[in-house]
Amino acid sequence: MTVAIASVVFLSAYEKTTLDIAMVEVFSAVGTVGLSMGLTPSVGIPSRLLLSGLMFFGRIGGLSMVLALTRQTTKVSVEMPIEKISV
Repeated sequence: MTVAIASVVFLSAYEKTTLDIAMVEVFSAVGTVGLSMGLTPSVGIPSRLLLSGLMFFGRIGGLSMVLALTRQTTKVSVEMPIEKISV
């Protein structure tokens, strides 16, 4: 939600548009629903990158994205078991 609100503020300030149009564009991108109020075709490169990132973020999911970026990998030592088999 924080990412979406910050994106609304950025899009509204950068593209000099009203908050309601910016909210529709941002939440449509995050929800990957495909709705638009006609702002998307006329935005600049930074806004297009932001909206594309939001679409990717919405498709993957917020929790999955956070877990993928913050997950720490630990090395586990693996040894092959040694045993004599009697036949």
